[in-house]
Amino acid sequence: MLIDLLYKRSLVERFWLFISSLSPAILIVSIRLIEKFSVYAWIGIIVGILSFLLAYSVLSGRKKVGPDPITPLGVQDETDQIPTYLITFVFPFLFLSDTPSFCTLVAYGVFLIFMMALLFRTDVALVNPALLLIGYHVYTVETVSGSIRVISRRRPVIKTSFKAHSLSGSLYLSVKK
Repeated sequence: MLIDLLYKRSLVERFWLFISSLSPAILIVSIRLIEKFSVYAWIGIIVGILSFLLAYSVLSGRKKVGPDPITPLGVQDETDQIPTYLITFVFPFLFLSDTPSFCTLVAYGVFLIFMMALLFRTDVALVNPALLLIGYHVYTVETVSGSIRVISRRRPVIKTSFKAHSLSGSLYLSVKK
């Protein structure tokens, strides 16, 4: 029962981190459409801001669960993937027409659904501009038991143990020292 609850919680947290990674695209589309669709655009801006805040909320809420010790054998910063993420998933929304036709909106909707499916099914969702803006980096950490992802304000030091909270599967949040 407890394992099922923790598994469901980790899926929910991963989903919220995924939604927060979409905040730049949501904000850009909303701002681009504000003159023609002001009510919907303001709703989009509010949703974009709230989705950005989800990253902080997820990280704050998980700190209440006991941490696990981790000793890295290798560390790689995944933050350098953010420009690729922005060019691939946010840049297209910069060129949304000021007066989009129904077909254009449907095409962007299909692109958005495709983008969401890719982000949620891969670790690209961990490449999250919202996390970087609030001071966190995502690191791939090699341990004796395999590769994990660690969200941390500081780069883990090889062969120096640290503690981290499990967010989901192989995703961890490091604990402040």
